[in-house]
Amino acid sequence: INLDKNQIAVIKKARFWMIHCVGLNLSELIDITHQFKNIGGFISNNEHPCDFICVFLRFIELSPSIKIIKYFLLNKHNVFIKVLALLYIRLIFTKKNILNFYKPFDNSKQKIMIKLGRNTFLSTTLK
Repeated sequence: INLDKNQIAVIKKARFWMIHCVGLNLSELIDITHQFKNIGGFISNNEHPCDFICVFLRFIELSPSIKIIKYFLLNKHNVFIKVLALLYIRLIFTKKNILNFYKPFDNSKQKIMIKLGRNTFLSTTLK
């Protein structure tokens, strides 16, 4: 995952971003993720960002500490917090560190729903 300047601009113009993400702190970010039913990036050729990618951009902006990342990874009740942390690790960390953080999830059976289009979803496991 890598967000370019155009994608960031599209996200920051999105209604969800303006209402829910501007000024959001980590505690509020956790609260918002409890409402998620799926994860997703963009729909319709990068024109419409999903709510999840808006929150992910805010998570990047907050630049969480390793302690927060580990807390998110250990969360057993909210898979979306875990996915945020795993994506952040993939984007920010070195290859060696990525492998160290990802290893515990190799055999994960935790299910997530990925939004592929307006009405198209894919059910998969976290691994």
